[in-house]
Amino acid sequence: MGLKWKKAMERSAYVPTRKLLMALEYNGAAFRGLQADVSQETQELKKTKAIQKPSIETALMKAYYKVSKGYDLERVGFASRTESGVSATFNVAEGSVNRTMTEKSVVRDFLYPMNLFFMSHFPVRIMAVACVGDEFSTSRMASSRTYRHTIRVVPSHHACSLDHFHKCWYHICSHRLDVEKMNRAAELVFLGRHALSSFTTPEQVASLSSPVVSISSIQVQEADQPSGLFSRYGEEQLIHIDVTGDHFLPRQMERMASALVAVGRGELTMDELHDLRNSVDPDMVAAIPYTAPRHATWVTNIEFRGQEVEWIFPDHRMVFQERKPETIVVPPAGEQPASPQPGGTDSKSYTMPDDADGTPV
Repeated sequence: MGLKWKKAMERSAYVPTRKLLMALEYNGAAFRGLQADVSQETQELKKTKAIQKPSIETALMKAYYKVSKGYDLERVGFASRTESGVSATFNVAEGSVNRTMTEKSVVRDFLYPMNLFFMSHFPVRIMAVACVGDEFSTSRMASSRTYRHTIRVVPSHHACSLDHFHKCWYHICSHRLDVEKMNRAAELVFLGRHALSSFTTPEQVASLSSPVVSISSIQVQEADQPSGLFSRYGEEQLIHIDVTGDHFLPRQMERMASALVAVGRGELTMDELHDLRNSVDPDMVAAIPYTAPRHATWVTNIEFRGQEVEWIFPDHRMVFQERKPETIVVPPAGEQPASPQPGGTDSKSYTMPDDADGTPV
């Protein structure tokens, strides 16, 4: 074991390290959060010999350890941290790998086998990768994060018949909401730079370095529904709350959605919402009886400042070796030799044409 360990250290010492960015989408309900809690996961391993609910960092490191045959994914970081239950359609993770990669090899040796591992183990998918310098930091260079909270309004007499899909992905409300009033309140109260101490958990207030959040865009809009897809539930609404800011506090998005739902139901006035924003007591917002669930919140976009990220999207033609065009032999007219020989003097050779995008048939 000592000799193998020494050879592994010597081999990794001479291999240049490259930092990769990974555009992720994942189902947050299957994870305890983003960052790995080493102490808690170690206790679970000792008790049950398995991690019941891993972090996304643990899933990434385990997948890379498998596909790289023993190497570790180092210095894993994320552009936007999400809590347990919060999902993402576009979040960015960074990690250092132990070898340089070309555009072809990063798809063949990293993206493609990682996604194959995720298909059978974790609800995660790497949509694209990008090679960046070691000085690139997702947390410091991310200029804005965008979150979406989705609300589905279903009549109360149909709410009990909702299927598992609706309960797992939407914030279900039973009373129709005033979307225009919610959007007006969101722009007047939350847009701009404000201290949002009352829109986080009481446990997090003491540990926050600064509760000031700069919100550059907030919009509450009713989305068009596909005809006939949800008609069995009667008249309903599909509402999206999209918020873009420089960063987000823990549980901020869910508490903002709870307050806006109360405004849409007429149970909270504009002045009361303004007082909630200026308050420093998180218990005031916690007293709102309509607590928005985490599973209805998604990370939808990350933007970086100062550098254009060149994403490499998966192209399965780069994974497999290129095949040579097939050559078929057509005998002369009127002759049918028993065993035609390719390239004979009396035969004509034809090369199968490539298709429009250059892929051999």
